[in-house]
Amino acid sequence: MGIDYIGISVSFITVMLGLAYPILLQITIDDKLSSEKILDLFEKDEVYSTFITSLKISIVFVLIYVVGISREVDFIIDFTNNLVSNSAIVLLIISTIVLIWSFFRLTNLIRIFYRPSKLITYLMNKDKVEVNAKSNNYIYFDALSDVLTWSIQNQNILIGKEVSNYFYFRFRNIRDDFDVENKSGLIYPDRFYWLVYNTIQSMLKIESNSLIFLENRTSGSIWLLGEFDAPKISEVTYNWIWRNLFSAINKNRPDLCFLHWKMAHQFIDYNLKLINPDYNYEDDKLVVKNKEEVSQQKNRRERFLEFHYALGGLVLQSGNVELLSKFFNYTTSSPSSYPLLPPHMTQVFSTFFKFLDPYDNHFPWISEKYSFPELESLNDLNLIKHWICKYIGTLYIRQFYLRVNYTFEKPIESPFFPESIREKRLWLNNFNFLINTIKELIKDRDLMNTLNFPIEDNQYLKYLYKIKYELKDDFDKAEINAVLVIDKLQMFYSKSSEILENVFSDYIQIKNENKILNSEEFQTYNIQGTYNITEKEIFTDSGINHLNFDSFQAQFLASHFRKSVAEIFHFNKSKKYLLNQEDVFPAIKMLNLNKNDFVIVCFGVNLDYFINFLKITNLSKTEFDGIPIILLPSNSRIVNNSFFILKKSDLPWFEYIDIDQRFIDLYELKLINKKFKIYASVSDLSINIALRNQIEEEGRYSEKDLLKSVRQGISFRTFLKWKKNMRMVQIQVKDNYDTNNRLDKLDDVISFE
Repeated sequence: MGIDYIGISVSFITVMLGLAYPILLQITIDDKLSSEKILDLFEKDEVYSTFITSLKISIVFVLIYVVGISREVDFIIDFTNNLVSNSAIVLLIISTIVLIWSFFRLTNLIRIFYRPSKLITYLMNKDKVEVNAKSNNYIYFDALSDVLTWSIQNQNILIGKEVSNYFYFRFRNIRDDFDVENKSGLIYPDRFYWLVYNTIQSMLKIESNSLIFLENRTSGSIWLLGEFDAPKISEVTYNWIWRNLFSAINKNRPDLCFLHWKMAHQFIDYNLKLINPDYNYEDDKLVVKNKEEVSQQKNRRERFLEFHYALGGLVLQSGNVELLSKFFNYTTSSPSSYPLLPPHMTQVFSTFFKFLDPYDNHFPWISEKYSFPELESLNDLNLIKHWICKYIGTLYIRQFYLRVNYTFEKPIESPFFPESIREKRLWLNNFNFLINTIKELIKDRDLMNTLNFPIEDNQYLKYLYKIKYELKDDFDKAEINAVLVIDKLQMFYSKSSEILENVFSDYIQIKNENKILNSEEFQTYNIQGTYNITEKEIFTDSGINHLNFDSFQAQFLASHFRKSVAEIFHFNKSKKYLLNQEDVFPAIKMLNLNKNDFVIVCFGVNLDYFINFLKITNLSKTEFDGIPIILLPSNSRIVNNSFFILKKSDLPWFEYIDIDQRFIDLYELKLINKKFKIYASVSDLSINIALRNQIEEEGRYSEKDLLKSVRQGISFRTFLKWKKNMRMVQIQVKDNYDTNNRLDKLDDVISFE
């Protein structure tokens, strides 16, 4: 009796279809780990797809055999005819063998995916392959994340620990591969941050968590920060750690926040120790060879401390004073050290005023950096600063009760004040806010009692008033001794010269080029410079930027010069007509002027209007009927929109007189424009005693503190000389709003001669 291959094959195929396929469906429906990612991996696995494909092919071959398609072509060779005739049977047997082989492979795959212990080994091996290939494929990493979540939900310590250990090494490998030249610090892939955050969120939902090691690695920030030789922390990492701690505080889990504090205590001691400068002599000068390294480490440490000062404010706002007490008392050394807390009043004061930051130089949008519960709008930014400053206020009170272990430790010694005047001013202007903060803390009896701070101790405020007095004295001395900045002085000199030279040059065109005859009598007008007593800080590195400090005095003098010249023309007129604009140039015609002898000087006149709208013939911006026109600006109401007609020989003479040497010495004048003999000076009155005494004797600036002031001046002596009894006609266009002055008629105009 022959073997029934067809029956065997059909039986196997039937079994696969009736048994294996339902098992696969059951696995899909009964997802043990509740992870879509893991199911996707299972269904996309090559073993799974091979089995499904071979099963479908086998079913197709069974159908072909049942249909029994006969051979239509006869081949010459009988073997070929037999092979074609039995091809359906052959293919069916082969497909059945392949199906059986793939079934055994599928069985092994099911065992892997059905048992978490085998599954995590499988996923880890696959993820390592992706890591070695340096691909950006995180499908196995994501699946392991789901396994970790499952282990938390089911409190499976063995699975959780194995996956946690793998993630520990994944984080460590990224830190090991970090390029230390990267100035931004280490930024993990997004999935790593989300892994930590989601793990914390899962643990927050568990009332009694047995996976304590996970709390240390996630809330304790071990995964994100590392333990030893950690690279620079990026702002992205800081933001995620803050988000994690925010969640713990918001869910009333201070224990998780304290885990981070303990980790940070160790981290700053081992990774952020200040580097000692390495001094060396170069060209007979003492230089720091590792200056950049020292500076970078100092900045990294200060950034780390800033983060934890903000964390203290978050904890204080949450009302968990017990946690603050733990912060203040946690130490791992003997004698005790507290690297996350300030050892000296200098750090307390500087940190307080840094966070107070009324001008938002340090924290323009602090909620982006340190978000607080229900304090995220623009109006709440000051409240965030308030809570952080309040926490620093508790650190101030803490300084009075620090145990001193060494003679060099002086926790309540007066702080070192800032070097810059700007920072000194910031401290001084906001010192009362610090005083009020301490007063507010003293009134909070629960806080003071929990932190073991005596409430009735009035030394807190006495000390502050003493420091405020010392700060005011230091600030006054700094302002007096501030050195004028050469660059700012040069800006003032160069800008003043540029502005005034442009103005003086405009009036060269009305200067009488004829030689002054000694026998003639002249009317002389004097235009000269000016000075101000101004704050010295304008010209120092005080941090205060005064708008147009380099140009405002020259601009004032330029305006004054224009107005003076225009009004001198007005005072020397021999005849004036007030006319409508349509009558101006007809009136000039009626003056019967010789174009070779006369000139028209205009102040504040818009000739375009007369040319383009009134269509005055023979008028341009340079002449009228051959008579030269000189256009000059005017800021004088009595001269504006005026035409002055005079002989060229009667134009004024300009004389630029030098400054007497004794005034140059007294005012410390510098020649800034040789052509027009313009001088300028910024004299420090704390140094120029003779000038200060003179100003004090004059008594004009008694309200000024001259020791903190400078005499800022621009000096020149410009004389305008006019012939006495010279003839000059002024024609002014009547303003539409002028109801006081009588309008002249055109018939009133008489010939110039």
